[in-house]
Amino acid sequence: MKCEPRKVSQIAEIISATIVGDPATVIEGFSSVEEATKGDVVYAEKRRALKTALEGPAACIVVSETPEDSQRTFLVSVQPRLAFTRIVRYLAPPAMPEPGIHPSAVVSDTATVDAQVHIGPFVVVEDDTQIGAGSVILANSYVGRGCSVGRDCTVGPHAVLYPGVHLGDRVLVQAGTVLGSDGFGYILDEKKNYLKIPQLGTVVIEDDVEIGSNTSIDRATLGQTRIGKDSKIDNLVQIAHNVDVGAHTAVSGQTGIAGSTRVGDYCILAGQVGVGDHVIIEDQVIVGAQAGIPTGKRMRSNQIVWGSPAKPVDEWKRMLSILSRLAKQKKEE
Repeated sequence: MKCEPRKVSQIAEIISATIVGDPATVIEGFSSVEEATKGDVVYAEKRRALKTALEGPAACIVVSETPEDSQRTFLVSVQPRLAFTRIVRYLAPPAMPEPGIHPSAVVSDTATVDAQVHIGPFVVVEDDTQIGAGSVILANSYVGRGCSVGRDCTVGPHAVLYPGVHLGDRVLVQAGTVLGSDGFGYILDEKKNYLKIPQLGTVVIEDDVEIGSNTSIDRATLGQTRIGKDSKIDNLVQIAHNVDVGAHTAVSGQTGIAGSTRVGDYCILAGQVGVGDHVIIEDQVIVGAQAGIPTGKRMRSNQIVWGSPAKPVDEWKRMLSILSRLAKQKKEE
């Protein structure tokens, strides 16, 4: 992808990298090593990628160590991928729409909307809502009564914020996501019919959280469902009522977290993880893909768990090894 030309010396200053080669080299774009064209900057973490980069036309290569006897220009960083990410963010900042309210939008007279907010076509903003400076509400979205949206947030097309939802600053909500829908709460009455339990709580999304498309986060029955600071939620994730997700936690696609579960800080829940209700996942737990954690279980901190029911990964590997030997033994009988 092409961008406004920048010298390698300018980029090095931005990302605090060391230059090996010509600091006056001009960067005109960025790409992967396989698709590099003349003037591009690329990154190479592994030998194979570095070999491809050295054989290609890229103007500059981001590496952790420079190869011997090379006349190319390099930016040296301990974490090449992180450095390259920062380069891309610098060279291609996201385009922001101009502030203003589209004529087709419906904005309540009692809503407080900063003058630097962009509200797109057919957006609805209900009574007593607050939207902070620099935020963007894109087409066909709904912001319910009493919601608060912080500064520099983006609410994607067709997203829904039910009444009383609170977004911190710099929150990104992708298209089609629903925040604050009713939790799944019912109780059987005397006639064995389901009686809906009123869902009267809210959803609180803290600063710097990103939520993928078509994800649902339910409001609390009472109190709040919370997503902690800087956590990242993927597409197609279901988070139920009264769940509390800590800070800097990542939840991958098709994961479901049942009600009143607590997830700690710096956790990773891989794809298609299923978490029962009233589970406690302590800090820095990695839950492997398709793992299942039964109701009421506690996953202790600083471990990797896998399987269903989830167990420490080494224990699961031993169990699979035993099952494999049993199958082989049965076949030989």
